[in-house]
Amino acid sequence: MALVHPQILTKPLHATPISSTDSYALPTSFPAFMFSPLAWTGADLADESYIYYLTPTDVAEIKTALAEFKKHNLNGDLANPTTFPLPTLGMKLLAMSADLYTGRGVCLIRGLEKAMYEGEEGMLVFMGLQSYVASAKGRQDDAGNMIVHITPSEYEAKHSRHSMDSL
Repeated sequence: MALVHPQILTKPLHATPISSTDSYALPTSFPAFMFSPLAWTGADLADESYIYYLTPTDVAEIKTALAEFKKHNLNGDLANPTTFPLPTLGMKLLAMSADLYTGRGVCLIRGLEKAMYEGEEGMLVFMGLQSYVASAKGRQDDAGNMIVHITPSEYEAKHSRHSMDSL
């Protein structure tokens, strides 16, 4: 499959924010086309084969792994396949990881609801699942935060954690 690269803006990082009226130019070193499973369009994902729906067995396995993790009173940063054991679902997550890195580069897991977890349990579940998909954890900001919670605020938005918009 081929994807024509969208035009990429080549402005210095200190430039003013991108507006919808700015002109875009592709750097000369970029290829005009990319032939790869990673080069997809929305139409290529219409079949939804990139979505994995957790089964009741998967959800139960996550619940057991969470209980095991919490039993050791570990920090969420220490979630990994050893401390957050998912013997069956873990193999599926590893397959999704392979597809992320060498296949189409996108996957979506459905079947977990916030109401299933109390307090920071949802974050621990995220960290545990993520540990099967990638060896490194991403960060949201320069402070090293890996997960940033966005909360509604009636006051002026002072940083990325508040939104004056409806959530």
